[in-house]
Amino acid sequence: MGRLLDSLLRRVARSGLRRGLAGEHWAWLVIAAAAFVLRRARRPDTRVERIKLEPGDRYLVTVQPGGGHTRRTTE
Repeated sequence: MGRLLDSLLRRVARSGLRRGLAGEHWAWLVIAAAAFVLRRARRPDTRVERIKLEPGDRYLVTVQPGGGHTRRTTE
């Protein structure tokens, strides 16, 4: 269901932008903007962490396909 909705919103945004810029009606631009905002809102949140590092600590960021993981290591 998620992929179907994403693809529908993408298609509506593209079509609305194209029609709005072609001068059909200004409402198409509003529809395109709404579809764009809905697509952005459906994305999973990216977490931001604040960690205080002490002298000698390291912060290791590892990026992996399908999502990244962060780890704090201490020597």
